[in-house]
Amino acid sequence: MTLKIIIQIWITDVNFVIFFIKEVNTSQAHQYELGRQAAERLGRLCLLLSGERDGLPFDTWILPEQARTPLFLGILGKVYGTDQERERLYHPYQNRFQLYKKDYDAVMPKVRDSAQHWSKKTLDADEKKLDDLLSQLSNSKVTERLHTTAELIIESTIGKGWKQEIRPAYVNIHGVIAQAVHEAHDEILSTLFLHPKGLSIVDAYSESGDAGSELAKDLVKNAIEDVVSFRGELTKPDQGDHVWPYPLLVTGGVIALGLDKVPGFKEYAVSVGMVRGKDFKEDLIGALGWAVLCVGLVFTGPVGALVISLADLALAGTAAGLAYIREREQELGAGASAFRTEDQQLATSSGYADTFLAGAGALLAGIALFKAAKETRELLKVKARGIGEIPPLRA
Repeated sequence: MTLKIIIQIWITDVNFVIFFIKEVNTSQAHQYELGRQAAERLGRLCLLLSGERDGLPFDTWILPEQARTPLFLGILGKVYGTDQERERLYHPYQNRFQLYKKDYDAVMPKVRDSAQHWSKKTLDADEKKLDDLLSQLSNSKVTERLHTTAELIIESTIGKGWKQEIRPAYVNIHGVIAQAVHEAHDEILSTLFLHPKGLSIVDAYSESGDAGSELAKDLVKNAIEDVVSFRGELTKPDQGDHVWPYPLLVTGGVIALGLDKVPGFKEYAVSVGMVRGKDFKEDLIGALGWAVLCVGLVFTGPVGALVISLADLALAGTAAGLAYIREREQELGAGASAFRTEDQQLATSSGYADTFLAGAGALLAGIALFKAAKETRELLKVKARGIGEIPPLRA
């Protein structure tokens, strides 16, 4: 085979690849445009419903398989046209319910999948921050510094051998150490002290750098494993529909799809999600799960920032998680909540995640308050509404 023929074959192959890529990109662009057009109609529908006395909140009549109420029938006519208009436009003829279902099917499954994928990215970011903390704890200079600091804290407050001493009940060891840790201004030690076993960590470091490092690293590894397990539970392939009850996840999915600027569509997606979510009785996330997800917002860049900016909508239902982060902020400042005893944990048991995320939630809150202080404080300004308190729209 001559060189000329080889070159011609190579050029032909390259041209075919270029053609194929262009075709794929064109097809993807077309699909995106169809999805955007569907989102625009669904957003308009939501805006129109918000102007009706009984239009909000949505109920099962909003679902394509059950959409049959007189009010909704009239709104669909405004969005998809009259019978006569549709007869002219569609061959074969399609009624308004068929067109509504077509739009729903074009975009809402993508929102669900995007929400699940975005929740994975958020928890990926959490895992990365904990990995970074673990790496710092493996640094010999950090180990020596933490040993020196912890030794000074113990000696200047309660003294060595404090475990064996009998102290009056009013002496709150955790509170005394919390104040000293705050005044030491050591970012890593302060973060570790937020852990439910924070007092044990400081005590171990005061004994020796190796003892403290071993305990701290074990606890951080446990936290990483817990986040990985939580992510796996939340993003199971067969759990996609479980994102629907959570406005934070649905809003993140809408933003990740680039549909957040479509008027009324975020509200439509979240409101439909609340209806769909009624089928899922178990609270998969819980207060500590929300804390972990909310903290992850500050680690996920522009999408997370946009979610935070949509406070009333996106953060509905996350109040307990935000309250937990605020408590950790107070503790870093040696506020009132710093003076809890080691067995005083967040009293939550309703959520799947609350069974094991206490350590991860505390450490991630500390990391966020130090590493992304501005973004975290913006998050904590939010007064999240209840899950059913999203304010009505005005068309």
